[in-house]
Amino acid sequence: MKAMDGPFRPATPAEELPDYYRDLRDEEIQAAFRNFDLDRNYDLFDRQTRNANSSNFCIDFGDEDAWCAFDLGSESYSRLVRSPRPAQLHTRWINIWLPYTQKDTLHALAKHYDFSPRLLGLMCSDPVPPKQKTPLHSKKSSATLRSRRSNKSHQSHQSHQSHQSSSKEENLDSEESIGMTEMMHSTQVTQTRVILL
Repeated sequence: MKAMDGPFRPATPAEELPDYYRDLRDEEIQAAFRNFDLDRNYDLFDRQTRNANSSNFCIDFGDEDAWCAFDLGSESYSRLVRSPRPAQLHTRWINIWLPYTQKDTLHALAKHYDFSPRLLGLMCSDPVPPKQKTPLHSKKSSATLRSRRSNKSHQSHQSHQSHQSSSKEENLDSEESIGMTEMMHSTQVTQTRVILL
């Protein structure tokens, strides 16, 4: 999220911007873009990437030059992507943190770059909170696993099923060794119910 005091703008006066940025006639672009290759700007941008209030950045670069800006709005991004870059700035990197908080910017980029509706929807969607395991759920799952193991151990004593039981037990041991049991806990309860019914 952005800080309450607005988007990040370097305090130092802008260097002579390439005509490309000046010709866009966008005050935000002109106030934000700086020469990425100057040490003072590089250090500033490097710190800004670790600032929790940063929302996005754009770097245009080529073999000789690189120009960077932070926290541009959707209108500025629309102007940038609609205007052909000069040949010497052949690559653009746009980074967006917490994209679901910047839906206008995503829509502007999606319109220009022709994102599929599915991709745009995915990028704009609010994050899904992680599922919380309840202690009761975990106990049921591990009890179910113990019950299955105990049942398999009992079957291993029966001579006509010894081969089948040992190979299934080996499969369970393999699942545990690669961490599959944790992933399968949620499905084991359902599977057990189906088996028991």
